[in-house]
Amino acid sequence: MEVNEKPIHVIFGFGPVGKTLATRLVKAGETVKIVSRSGKTIPGAEAVTADASIPEQARRAAAGATVVYNCSNADYTKWPELLPPLYRSVLQAAIQNGAKLVYMDNLYMYGPVHGKMMETLPNAAAGPKGQLRAELAEEVRVAHAKGPTKTVILRASDFYGPDVEGAMLGLPALRAMVAGKSVPALGNVDLPHSFTFVPDVAAALEICGRDDRADGEIWHAPTAPAVSTREMLKRFGTALGKTPKIMQAKRPMVTALGLFMPLMRTLKETLYQWEAAYEVDSTKFERMFGVAPTPIDDGIRLTVESFRRG
Repeated sequence: MEVNEKPIHVIFGFGPVGKTLATRLVKAGETVKIVSRSGKTIPGAEAVTADASIPEQARRAAAGATVVYNCSNADYTKWPELLPPLYRSVLQAAIQNGAKLVYMDNLYMYGPVHGKMMETLPNAAAGPKGQLRAELAEEVRVAHAKGPTKTVILRASDFYGPDVEGAMLGLPALRAMVAGKSVPALGNVDLPHSFTFVPDVAAALEICGRDDRADGEIWHAPTAPAVSTREMLKRFGTALGKTPKIMQAKRPMVTALGLFMPLMRTLKETLYQWEAAYEVDSTKFERMFGVAPTPIDDGIRLTVESFRRG
């Protein structure tokens, strides 16, 4: 890694995680570049407009980077086509620029798990999305183990928090509650399920970028103890002064909707996450770095405050 007078943090992706991470780093006085197709940014950060799936554009976008954060994503229904070139391009951009790569990941590669999910679990996914996530994460891990660059993998469960749109507890659910409409919820809403607060993810990514103790490891972002989806919606409803109406979408409904809705069709692979307890253990990260997840009620309060501000 080249030594810069001041570290340069290059963030690929301007979704809720990338935006929140950039905000943290800018507030800390860091030099931050945000790479996206849209060219969007926040005050204090440089915008770089690029298609990161094109290696040369990704390499140029990451020029001078000390740390590269892959917070990018792609159309969920087109992951097999879009994710491999995107993620491999970002990995190579970090390598070519001598930068550390902090890779934002999910939990799909574990497949169905009995008990809490820990970083030591094998990659046991049977479906194509889970196997793809396992393959891409392994390439990141090998880049560190065999050289030529430092990498860190951070994994999180389903998001909630400010600016979250495409998630079970995202802003569309809050809008539905406020409007008195039903909130769609997959599977069995009475089983424990881990939800990770986006600001906790961003804080963990920042730690991974700064602290060498994170290097070469897989970590679970700090995540509060699991509660049911029904309980989460109830607490959101209390914060909004509304009683949520829940529309459960169990497997038969998902299958039927999948006949004409590509998103519902592709959700069938990971529906197991909502048909059994789905609990994340993040004690490894919490103990190593001395942090704790935001309590759920505090996370909900902050999310609702942001929602009301618009």
